[in-house]
Amino acid sequence: MVVGYSGGAGGAINKERFFTFEFDGAGRLQRAEQTSSIAGDNFENHASAHPALESADSAILPPSLRGEALHSAYPTSFWLPDINGFFWQPGTVDMVGQAGRLFLTESNVVFVTVAQFANTESAFKMPYSSLSEARVYKHFLTRRLVIRTQAGKYHTFEIHQANSAWQDKPATQAACDFIQSKMTAPNPSGN
Repeated sequence: MVVGYSGGAGGAINKERFFTFEFDGAGRLQRAEQTSSIAGDNFENHASAHPALESADSAILPPSLRGEALHSAYPTSFWLPDINGFFWQPGTVDMVGQAGRLFLTESNVVFVTVAQFANTESAFKMPYSSLSEARVYKHFLTRRLVIRTQAGKYHTFEIHQANSAWQDKPATQAACDFIQSKMTAPNPSGN
C-alpha cells in the first residue's frame, strides 16, 4: 500500500516476508530477524510432545494449545473449510485454502493461520470426539486430509513438506491414521 498526502493506492501482495521479533522482560525489542520459514516457526514434524506446548504459561502459543500434549505439527499446511476433498459448496470463496500450521494434539485437531498472532485463539479447533469421519482423498497426484463432523460439516487440509510447495503424502496419511485412532479410541470415563 502506498499512501501520499492526498490519497493512497493498494495492490496485490506478491511476496510474503516473515519476521521474528524478540523482546526482553520489559518489552524492549532485542532482536529482529527476517525468516524464510512460514510465519517464522521452528515447529518440525515429530511424534513426541513439543516442550513449549507443555507449558501453560507460554505466550508464544495460541491459548487453545497451551498445556496440550502434542502428537504432531505440520508447519506448512492449508485449511479449506466447507470443502469435501476437492468438492466445494456453491458460494465458497476460498478454494485454495488458508495457509498455516496444523497441529494434532492428544484431544484436538487445531489449525493456526499464518496471519494470526501467536497469542490469539486458533482459527480452527475440533475435538476428535466430535468427528464422524477422517480419510485421505486422492485426486491424481495430490492427497488431502478430509474430516467430517458429526453435524455433517467438512474440513479439508493439505499438508506440505516443511517450507515447500510439495505435498507430504506420508505425513497426510499418518495424520489421517492418528485422527482415526483417536476417533475410535475407547473413552476411559465410560461415557
